[in-house]
Amino acid sequence: MKKKCQAVVISCMDYRFHAPLFDYLQQQGLRGQYDLVSLPGACLNHSAKHLADIVEMAVTLHRIEGSVYLCHHEDCGAYELDADLEEQMARQSEDMKEFARLVQDKFPHLTIQLCFFTLEDDEPIQIELGEDEGN
Repeated sequence: MKKKCQAVVISCMDYRFHAPLFDYLQQQGLRGQYDLVSLPGACLNHSAKHLADIVEMAVTLHRIEGSVYLCHHEDCGAYELDADLEEQMARQSEDMKEFARLVQDKFPHLTIQLCFFTLEDDEPIQIELGEDEGN
């Protein structure tokens, strides 16, 4: 029997934001209801076919009909950015939006959530995709 969950979450592997990420997902009502993909830089290598394949596998195997969460964070070592918070968010937002468009094209029924965590706040900054870029 195929199992069903509500979301797939793509996040950075950085231990520093796991607790706020898990708290946030629980607040979203997703406790025990998401597949987690944890990679250095999360969507940094969004063009790699394997990341899109992982999302497809999660959607297919677990009949995900809800959301895809793309979760990035401040001071990500994989990005190697020596920049202020605004510039870090801008650079990482580009990658999240690009990957979100790929996912949305393949799975238009899914809602894409872009989240950026700072190291000081538990609640992420929500990044808007824009009207033409998904839900």
